[in-house]
Amino acid sequence: MILTKLFVILLTILLILEMIKYFKNKYNKVIEGAATMGGTGAPDNTVYTDPGTNKDPGYLSSVNESNIKYLKNQVDGLVGLKQQLADLSTKVDQNTTNIGKLSSQMSATGNTAVGRDPNSTDPPPQAASGLN
Repeated sequence: MILTKLFVILLTILLILEMIKYFKNKYNKVIEGAATMGGTGAPDNTVYTDPGTNKDPGYLSSVNESNIKYLKNQVDGLVGLKQQLADLSTKVDQNTTNIGKLSSQMSATGNTAVGRDPNSTDPPPQAASGLN
C-alpha cells in the first residue's frame, strides 16, 4: 500500500516537472544561430547573428542543389498533372460521343414504341386526353 502511494507521488512529480519544462520551452523560443551573449553571460536568444555563410561557395552550392531538387520535384508533379488532364480530356470526349449515340438510340426506340417514323417531320403525337 505504501509502495503504491510512493509510486503515485513519484509519477505526479515527474508529470509536473515535464509540464514545467514544456511551458518553459514554449515561451522561450530558441532562435537558431543566435550566439550573442547578454550581460549575464548566458546566450541572448533574441538577437540573430549571421554566421556569414551566405558568401561561402560550398554552402551556396548546397543551397542551390536543394532548391533545384525541390523545383524538379514540383515540375515532375506538374508533368504528372498534365498527363492526368490529357487522359481526362480524352475520357470527356468519349463520354460526349457515347451520350450522343445513347440519346439517338433512345430517341429511335421511343419513336418506334409510339409508332412514329424517326425520319418524319410531323410533330410528335399529343398526349391522350380523358384518362384522368
